[in-house]
Amino acid sequence: MENLGELSLNPLMSRDNCQLFDVDVAIDELTKYRALGGETVVDPTNIGIGRDPKALARIARLTGLNIIMGTGLYLEPSHPEWVKISSVEQLTERLIYDLGGAGGETGGARRAHRRNRYLQPLYAG
Repeated sequence: MENLGELSLNPLMSRDNCQLFDVDVAIDELTKYRALGGETVVDPTNIGIGRDPKALARIARLTGLNIIMGTGLYLEPSHPEWVKISSVEQLTERLIYDLGGAGGETGGARRAHRRNRYLQPLYAG
C-alpha cells in the first residue's frame, strides 16, 4: 500500500500490478468485492496477452459475479501475422467468434480503429 500513489502514476513499475495468473487469488479478492455489494467485473484482456476464458467462467461461477469478457487486439507491434493479413470483415468475424458467436449471443463491441479504417459497432440482436 505504501506505493499506491506511485502505482497510480506509473502502473508498469510493478509487474505484479500488471498481471494476475492465480485464479484462487482472483476468487478470494472478488469474493470480498461481491460481499461488499459488487455485481459485475469487466476483464479487458485482449487476445494473445494472457486472457483465460475458462478461468473467467470458473471465477464467475464461484463468486456469483457477472464477468464481462472483452475481445480485441493490443498494439499493432504485438499483433500476430493473421491480423496483418486479415480484412476488416475477417477481423470482425474472428472477434465475434471470440465472444461466443453472433445472433444475440454477444454483448457489444465498440468501434475499433485499424490502419485508418473503422469497424462499425456491433450489438446483440
